[in-house]
Amino acid sequence: MYILNIAGFTTCGPFNQAKRAILGLEAIMPERIKGIIHEFDTREAYMNFLNDFRDKINASNHKTSPIVWFDDNTYLGGRDDTIAWCKRFISISNEVINPTPTLVNVDPYVQDHGFQYDLIVIGGGSGGLACAKEAKKFGAKVAVLDFVKPSPQGSKWGLGGTCVNVGCIPKKLMHQAALLGEAIHDSESYGWDVNITNHSEITTSESSPTSYENGMEMEMEISEDTLPTNKNVKLPQHSWEKLRESVQDHIKGLNFGYRVQLREKGITYLNKLGKFISPHELQVTDAKGKSEIISGARIVIAVGGRPLGLENCIGSEYAISSDDLFSLDKPPGKTCIIGGGYIALECAGFIQTLNHSTSYNSSVTLVIRS
Repeated sequence: MYILNIAGFTTCGPFNQAKRAILGLEAIMPERIKGIIHEFDTREAYMNFLNDFRDKINASNHKTSPIVWFDDNTYLGGRDDTIAWCKRFISISNEVINPTPTLVNVDPYVQDHGFQYDLIVIGGGSGGLACAKEAKKFGAKVAVLDFVKPSPQGSKWGLGGTCVNVGCIPKKLMHQAALLGEAIHDSESYGWDVNITNHSEITTSESSPTSYENGMEMEMEISEDTLPTNKNVKLPQHSWEKLRESVQDHIKGLNFGYRVQLREKGITYLNKLGKFISPHELQVTDAKGKSEIISGARIVIAVGGRPLGLENCIGSEYAISSDDLFSLDKPPGKTCIIGGGYIALECAGFIQTLNHSTSYNSSVTLVIRS
């Protein structure tokens, strides 16, 4: 285990940056890194400490905050040296094979490690894909595993993770659909007659005044064929089926784009479920149950999270989660949402607005523990 001591004063920016770097490594690798913080309230108190201490670790020329040293009193340096050491500690680039003399306790990357990949990333979401692409920039041989277990209701999706498939992207699209429906109701107050009852006063001509589309002038032709034939035109009706289809088509396009990006960058994509069988080996299994063993010098776990089920609740088999909402065949209608987090509130918002703005005429109830 590497034990790093860091001393500085509370209001010092470089001290706080180096402290966060050390504590961040400790959080993700507690068995390998431990940070000991010596924090002083004022710069004067820190300087008094520094003047008495620095000679003990052969750092007589160190005059700034922070100062960082190992538990064996080996001097590391200040903020820049500490952050550089942290980067090299987790680096897979070749440059750490010959670390600078000050980086004495780094765990070096061995180029001829003998494993199949330099890096394996388990999880093809936003974090996993970004990690894989960055590693590839340093010349690493990278593989990405991504496999979605179906939800209890059978929902599954493609590469891209929660945000793309069952999170931010579909939520924003459905939220926009709800806002458009709400705007139709509000538009009358802004002068729009959305419930046309008599179009006889509309004057027709060979062309309308100039309008604009995509920034270009165009003449919009109006004829009797383009006008409503029913004098009592109803408000636009919403189609949940059309909305769902459009949202899912957009998501599938993003899934395909991510696969193309990985292929173009030379990153191996495996649509398989990974299971550790040793510190450097994974058993990976595809949807048909076929398994193989792959190995990597570094393995990053970036699997994200899934909604908790209601296994101990009677009738839980009838419940759905946010994993299922965006691909429902029919509008959710009258809905009870359990939970008060941001995902629950966002889903409640667009469901309620769609219900209010359409003929669904159903309500949403939010159940929270508070």
